Amino acid sequence: EFPDLLMILVPRHPSRADAIADLLRGHGLEVSRRSLSGTIVRSTDVFLGDTLGEMGLYYRLAPVTFLGGSFTDAGGHNPVEAALAGSALVTGPRVANARAVYKEFWNADAGARAETGAELADTVAALLRDPDLAARQAERARALVAAGRGALDKTLMLLKPFLAEPAGNPAREAAHEDGT
Repeated sequence: EFPDLLMILVPRHPSRADAIADLLRGHGLEVSRRSLSGTIVRSTDVFLGDTLGEMGLYYRLAPVTFLGGSFTDAGGHNPVEAALAGSALVTGPRVANARAVYKEFWNADAGARAETGAELADTVAALLRDPDLAARQAERARALVAAGRGALDKTLMLLKPFLAEPAGNPAREAAHEDGT
């Protein structure tokens, strides 16, 4: 259905890249690797993002992101960076590592959950067929993350009246002596 589709596959541990590339090639897929300065050409099926520190780039390039580790006991991966980058999110059912965030996403229709591999394929295909749907979902996720920012500052502000000043802080003691 999507003959020109490029999969960007980013292993959690780049040290697994050789084995992953071999597995993909064993299935007849053309693979290009970031760590080897691989280029993407028309025949490339999978771009293997086997480097560190570039997830934001991959999320921005992908209209739809499946966050792995969510069909196994790994517990899924945190969706916040993908949401901020504007990629529509799909995950499996096992998301213990960020359950509260995912629950909020699912309740707000800001992320999709697939229970099976077949449902994952159908969900991703539906988002790829309807770029407006994917963009709306991605925007809801981005807005949820943005609305939740600042929690640490808000918490500290609420706790401040209950926290004792540390003893022996010369700058603080000097400020109290001059009335500030």
